[in-house]
Amino acid sequence: MSEVTYTPEQSQAINDQDLDILVSASAGSGKTKVLVERVLQKILNQSNPTPVSKLLIVTFTEAAASEMKEKIQTAIEKAIAAPENQNNDFLNQQLVDVQTANISTLHAFCLDVIRRFYYVIDLDPTFSLLTDETQAQLLREQSLANVFNRHFEEGDQEFISFIENFTGDRDFETAKAIILDLYYTAIAMPDYESLFEQLDASILCRILA
Repeated sequence: MSEVTYTPEQSQAINDQDLDILVSASAGSGKTKVLVERVLQKILNQSNPTPVSKLLIVTFTEAAASEMKEKIQTAIEKAIAAPENQNNDFLNQQLVDVQTANISTLHAFCLDVIRRFYYVIDLDPTFSLLTDETQAQLLREQSLANVFNRHFEEGDQEFISFIENFTGDRDFETAKAIILDLYYTAIAMPDYESLFEQLDASILCRILA
């Protein structure tokens, strides 16, 4: 089997150390392969090896995470098989630790952090993750209904003015659609609370345009 050849840019992404690196490349260009090789360089560095348990490796897909874990495990096994590493306790430990290493999707890692430190953000540790879109849609509709009912019961004049200005129908579907558009825009931002604090009519019109 021929040895893998990397481009100069890929080699730089693999070997540069002690600085932040951003790699931007199109799909299928070998980003996962480069990241795996960079991880291996850290683990197998003879002068300053890094335990796999000290690394955080995240991807956007389960398939990529599984592929990376498999390739890292295979590379460690290959390194252990070399005559000079037959009794290498460090590498043997890495082969064990790679099974529980932080190699996952970004979402899975964030979920793990929340489950482990739920008490810091005062969250019920028995929370569940909403993955079914039908259930999510039902919850959104229920939340909207609760919001409308509460504001009408309280006689909130600003809310009533919003309904009168933005809708002309009786079932409030247009108003609900506007609120949902704002919701979808907000949750795509890193600091949606700041967006709402700065929100006024002119900004709202630009967002929903």
